[in-house]
Amino acid sequence: MRVSGVGSGSTPGESAPQAPARGDFASVLRSALREPEQQLNEVRSVIAAIRDGRAIAAATVADPAEATYARRIQTWAARGRGSGDPFGWRALTRQLGDQIVGPGFGSLFERQIEQESGYDPAVVFGVRRSSAGAEGIAQLMPQYYPHVDRRDPESSLRTAAATMRQHLDALGGDVRKALAAYNAGVGACSPWFRRTDRAGSAACPRRPSSTWPASWVA
Repeated sequence: MRVSGVGSGSTPGESAPQAPARGDFASVLRSALREPEQQLNEVRSVIAAIRDGRAIAAATVADPAEATYARRIQTWAARGRGSGDPFGWRALTRQLGDQIVGPGFGSLFERQIEQESGYDPAVVFGVRRSSAGAEGIAQLMPQYYPHVDRRDPESSLRTAAATMRQHLDALGGDVRKALAAYNAGVGACSPWFRRTDRAGSAACPRRPSSTWPASWVA
């Protein structure tokens, strides 16, 4: 004879508890997952927008830091110039290179900044920093540029261009040495600058974050 309630803690004569119907369980599960799914979709939207340069609705991002990041992305995306330059940073780099570093330096300055930050929004806005602590689109060191908003692309690019101009003036217009000095610092490169052969600036130590080709200064 089957005894009601065995194994369920109920006493004889009581009815066993009923499991929820399949449809009810699915409904409860969907309800429980709705908020996490919404949050995940918001994160995915931010990531997708960062990758392709689309605008982000900053109001949908709960975290204040993320909201600020989203607003900056949105602001610069409005200045984009297509998939090749979704935030207009490359065009701005060339413009400032020609204006500040010197006529004809726009293309070289763009390549330089490409190697410094890759025009990666996470790097440009300071979400990611180099192992040495360099920040922003031009990878400026905070201790050397404390009064520059390193997370503002235009401020960083103007400062970087002015720094390159100073290095060129101080180093007799030698582009190889100016690039090396920008990357590793004049002090670190001074012993190599005293050499007169072409290997002098190429041998200059680079910051750990740097990936610009040695052929630029060889």
